[in-house]
Amino acid sequence: MSVAIASLGIKQHLRRYCNGSFNLVTASQVLNWAVMAFTYIRFYYALKAQGISRDTLPYKGFWQPFCGYYALTGSLIVVLIGGYTVFLDGNWDVPNFLFSYTMVGVVPALFVGWKVYHRTQWRKLEEIDFFERERAIVDRYEEQYVEEVPRTRLGRFWSFIFPS
Repeated sequence: MSVAIASLGIKQHLRRYCNGSFNLVTASQVLNWAVMAFTYIRFYYALKAQGISRDTLPYKGFWQPFCGYYALTGSLIVVLIGGYTVFLDGNWDVPNFLFSYTMVGVVPALFVGWKVYHRTQWRKLEEIDFFERERAIVDRYEEQYVEEVPRTRLGRFWSFIFPS
């Protein structure tokens, strides 16, 4: 009987730890989406500031930059309400609060720490370099690229299913 009770205590502790780890990882991933949305919004306005049409890009999404703002706002809302239950009457729990909201402080601190440590600067939209070095590298690669013709039946099948 005492072994079963001890096992129950361990399981409850393990469940709490797993839930906490899940909350940390979830908050990290949602903040990752927020950072990607913010990056896209900056990209969009940098293109606009430099007079580069999005039609010149290989891919272009609809309803931009609205979708970028939607993703940024939605991600931040999800992160902020991710652990809302700790704020309800009688549910305050420090570990749950920390597991739910630690990343909200850690991610900006890491960003600022990186900027300070490496002494990088925040670029103005007009100063962002999109194409100069990268386009030369890609153009050189595309000039030298020779598509391999599949020689086996399986290779031809896969190239039929997944054309390049």
